[in-house]
Amino acid sequence: MTNTTKAYLSALLYSLIIGFSFMFVKLALTITSPLDTLAHRFTVAFIAASIPVIFGFVKLNISFKNILALLPLAIFYPALFFAFQAFGLVYTSSSEAGIIQAAIPLPIF
Repeated sequence: MTNTTKAYLSALLYSLIIGFSFMFVKLALTITSPLDTLAHRFTVAFIAASIPVIFGFVKLNISFKNILALLPLAIFYPALFFAFQAFGLVYTSSSEAGIIQAAIPLPIF
């Protein structure tokens, strides 16, 4: 498999994951509140990310200085992005949210 094919498959997989995340969050919001959805989402992600560390497949060498450097990024990308996504999907459909996110790079050009 060539690098170009891998790149296209990776882009397709990324698009599927993002697209389905809008749909699944919208479905979850019919049952529970946005904060509950965020809590469950981050809990599942933490457990999934901790399993390789607990069983020794991944070794972490993180200092307090590294944590401080990554803290702003961690707050803005996953935390605020998912919070805005969950609260925004309360007021709009998942297809509209997907279109809006797909159009975000357009003002840059």
